[in-house]
Amino acid sequence: PWWVGIMTVTWEALVGVGALLGRVAGKPMARRLDQAGAAIDQAFGRRVTRYGRRYREHMLASLRFMDSKGLATVGESLPELDEVFVDVGLAAQAPHQVGTGLLADAAPGVSSRHSIGEFLDHENPAVLAVVGAPGSGKTTLLRHVARQVSDDARRRRSLPILLELRRHDQEILRDPAVTLAQLVRSMLPELDVGEPAGWWEAQLRHGGCVVLLDGLDEVGRNSDRRAIADWIEVQIAAFPGNDFVVTSRPAGYRTAVVSSALVLQARPFT
Repeated sequence: PWWVGIMTVTWEALVGVGALLGRVAGKPMARRLDQAGAAIDQAFGRRVTRYGRRYREHMLASLRFMDSKGLATVGESLPELDEVFVDVGLAAQAPHQVGTGLLADAAPGVSSRHSIGEFLDHENPAVLAVVGAPGSGKTTLLRHVARQVSDDARRRRSLPILLELRRHDQEILRDPAVTLAQLVRSMLPELDVGEPAGWWEAQLRHGGCVVLLDGLDEVGRNSDRRAIADWIEVQIAAFPGNDFVVTSRPAGYRTAVVSSALVLQARPFT
């Protein structure tokens, strides 16, 4: 594009000026110009890279099929997620009102069934806790949301981050200062387009992500679960412009509440 040529010429001019000033003002000025140039290179690389598009393509492909874990029987081929997905009805509840039984429904007087899409991608970011019994569709719901987000670059927040907390709990417990960006890097396979330096940090700071954290209840000990919930609160405070969704079974969530989250109960399928 024409603007790339302009940026190139501008950068070359800056380099020339830096060299001249370096000779005039000595090494300190040249060193500062080198540092400024490196920062410009990184910022420019984050804006023009194909990495974001390649990441979304990876997420679409990796989440194409149903997750077979937990299925009693598996056929010769897995069905595609989009073909068999049934939306999960959600109702706002206080944490103590969410029933723990497999067929537990919303509290008396609550008849609404909302889709998770009603809560996401608004101007004001959402923090949600989807709480439901085993088999109520929480994990499948997050996988479906990740595919929807990956498939629409026009959204306010078009980058899904899907983490199974049980796969990262020990890493977080060992180092509570570990960030979302670091965990994303640790789980991703090598893509054919490299990540520009600081790209994930920039996306999270700018509020471009939908952060999907699955299975808070699958962190075994109560104390560990509370520590993971505290870590989630830190990430929400550090990157407040993003949507966050945490899933858990009711009993596990009651001992490790994410205080800033709106609790949504997954209602039983009809």
